[in-house]
Amino acid sequence: RFAVVEQFIEQNQYNPFLLQHIITGPVRAQIQMQSVASYGDQSSVWGDKPGVYALVTYDVFAHLPYLDYTLDITGPNATDYPTLIMNYQNREWGGRPGSPYKSIYVPGQDWLLRNPIDIEDHKVEKADFSETWYLEGLDEGQEITPPSFAEPDDDQLGYGFIFDDIGFTNITWDAASEYIASWYDACQFPFHTRYYPFDASILKGQDRISYMEDRYQEWTRPVPTLKISAPPKVTIDSPLAQTYTTDTITVTLSGEATHYWYYIESIDNKNRTWTASMDRTLADGIYTLHAYGNNSVGNIAHDSVMFTIETAVSTTTTPTMTITTEANPG
Repeated sequence: RFAVVEQFIEQNQYNPFLLQHIITGPVRAQIQMQSVASYGDQSSVWGDKPGVYALVTYDVFAHLPYLDYTLDITGPNATDYPTLIMNYQNREWGGRPGSPYKSIYVPGQDWLLRNPIDIEDHKVEKADFSETWYLEGLDEGQEITPPSFAEPDDDQLGYGFIFDDIGFTNITWDAASEYIASWYDACQFPFHTRYYPFDASILKGQDRISYMEDRYQEWTRPVPTLKISAPPKVTIDSPLAQTYTTDTITVTLSGEATHYWYYIESIDNKNRTWTASMDRTLADGIYTLHAYGNNSVGNIAHDSVMFTIETAVSTTTTPTMTITTEANPG
């Protein structure tokens, strides 16, 4: 589908763009273009800001039924303008030749209808939107003129358009050229929109309005942030890695954990909860004590120590020798 991008660029009658790069997928496809004329070029719809150019990016993702559009500004003077006046036009010509039959659904306003003799512009102010999106398609029960242009499931064809609300003032449905323009008096950059074309195969029986309401909730849902909590610190203060000549040792732990527990290898067959210093009596031998602690999100820390109990006192008996001396008989 990107084979016609050059033709698309050349046909842009208002402000020609130069292709920057194309990514062809397969997971993601992207077209990025930069305007040839700046805001300061009077042949440009940008206005009177020299050294400011439009940078347009289209993103399409495999298995996702939408197109993302991002408008940013670039150029030597771009940083001088945190906001700009802008109108973003959707040129959905729609319908069949000579039959401007489409309608627009605005959340909070219901359907706006058009017919072949309608010569008035339709404008909907920001205050009249309950959510910043609109849906273009046939109104339910609306007839196509002439009827010979009708096709099966025409009332399930259309698209939804979700757009940024910062700086947004109104949308205007132009009667002469059929474009729908979203007007901004202080557009911030980058400016984001999302375009949802749909038909019966995408709706799968869902009402178009509820379908777009669901898509809008996805658009506005905050991106979850993953906070990784470090494991708590656990330290064995007692016993120490040494030999004890008494059969009683004191288990003392410290750290930043919410809960503590420990066990002594070959002695304990289950963990022991630790809340304060406690004494343990052990036979002579070499032991390993394992201590644990966790925090409020379940992260676990571990420490261990090897120590010796040796209470037997080694004794050595030194033999004594007695010498008896007899007196000489006189």
